Amino acid sequence: MRVRALALVLVFLVALPALAANIRDLKATWSGKAMELSWVLEGAFPDEVREQIQSGDELRFTCTVQLRRKRSFLDKLVASREVTLTVRFSNLTKMYSLTRSIDGTVTDQDVTERAGDMLTWMSRFKDPALFDSGDLDESGTYYLKVKAKLLERPHLLLIPGSLETGWAEVPPFAIRIDRGEVEP
Repeated sequence: MRVRALALVLVFLVALPALAANIRDLKATWSGKAMELSWVLEGAFPDEVREQIQSGDELRFTCTVQLRRKRSFLDKLVASREVTLTVRFSNLTKMYSLTRSIDGTVTDQDVTERAGDMLTWMSRFKDPALFDSGDLDESGTYYLKVKAKLLERPHLLLIPGSLETGWAEVPPFAIRIDRGEVEP
């Protein structure tokens, strides 16, 4: 009996499409005292995810962004933000409702009828206001880390509730507070 149950679970897991999502093109640039951060979420829309969206289920991607200070032993977390990207398709209007929030506050909303626009909106992030140089010490070296939690599926009991990308990092940088300049 245990062998049958194990075989059934293995067949079920093999039949699942692989979600090989990752974060690429992670960039941080400073404009005055504000940091503009951008990245692309790649591979997050296999057929299973697109079907879930088309069914009208809300789909949420949650990206954790960490600003860390480099230290000799353990790096210090300076600031953290949670960016949430949400899409819901209305079968009645045939429109995608899109929402972006940072730390629970809605910062952007849009509605589109085109699937291509929805995919671009959900997978490309650019924001000029996640962090500012007031969070930084002039003598420190810093770096950024971003990780995305994808494919929340609370309604399927046998499948894990979410999948995550690995951490993507911006190379360490130093900042001159007095001039608002960043040195790689």
